[in-house]
Amino acid sequence: MSTLLKPAFEHPKLARSFLLLGLGGFLFSLISCVNGPLFFLGGFLVLAWWSCIFVMDGWVYRQRGESLLITFPKRFFFLCFWSLVFCSFWALVHRGEMGLSRFLPFLSHGVGLFPPAWPVVSLLFFLSVIPMFFELTDLLDTSGIFRSVDGAALGRVRRTPVLVAGGVCLVLSMIWPSTLFPLLWAAPGLLLDPFNERWGAESLLSDVRLGNYRRFGLLLLSGLSFVVLCQSVVFFGGVREGMGASLRIPLVWYLLFLPLALSAFVSSVTLVTLWERSRVWVRGLLILAGAGIVLFSFSFGGFNFL
Repeated sequence: MSTLLKPAFEHPKLARSFLLLGLGGFLFSLISCVNGPLFFLGGFLVLAWWSCIFVMDGWVYRQRGESLLITFPKRFFFLCFWSLVFCSFWALVHRGEMGLSRFLPFLSHGVGLFPPAWPVVSLLFFLSVIPMFFELTDLLDTSGIFRSVDGAALGRVRRTPVLVAGGVCLVLSMIWPSTLFPLLWAAPGLLLDPFNERWGAESLLSDVRLGNYRRFGLLLLSGLSFVVLCQSVVFFGGVREGMGASLRIPLVWYLLFLPLALSAFVSSVTLVTLWERSRVWVRGLLILAGAGIVLFSFSFGGFNFL
């Protein structure tokens, strides 16, 4: 999504400040979680999580001279809003039979000295999910991993089979939600990416046609890194609260975040493309629709899953 906005400013000192701020915040959350009697799991999660974002953004900027938050602040906050809508929708969908509490056991614990604060914790966490995916992808990109990964160019791949696969994933996840709900995580990526390619936006399908699989690999690895980082942060906080055993999830569940990372990227590109090409009144409708999803999810307890 490099064409969303032009770089707003260049501040090397700001990158250094982000690194120090992130490291300081993470250290403070760590000390507070270990020794602070008034510090609960939610506060540790949010502070440590956002501290990681600042550290990664500052590091990426120092490595390549641009980063999501420092160079493209408007893009970052735009993705924060989309992340809130994206996560509110998934939190709402996955309640009940498709409950998140069965998927990630730690999400069913409203633990802490101040339980009413948990919707706020969820809000702050929701705002960070998609930006975290992009920050992790940028961090992996600066490391040079997968730089020489090329494969066969599948130039003859058509969009229709991809759309059909996305539709099948969507239908199956609705028919057997208790067992096949993970397919719902892959559906947005399969359904929206062909449209991204047709609109001339960044597209994984376009990369596959050219035999370039690096972005595909980076996104998959960022999804895996996301859940590992999240589990590390939440597990440590859970140990402090005596919930260590309940925070463990089977290793196979880690793989589900791979299609989620792809869908997060593809849907973000779709939304940005629509935003750029829409008139003011259409943008207003998009904002209202997003706000409606967030409020609907909040009304039905979507913000109480943490």
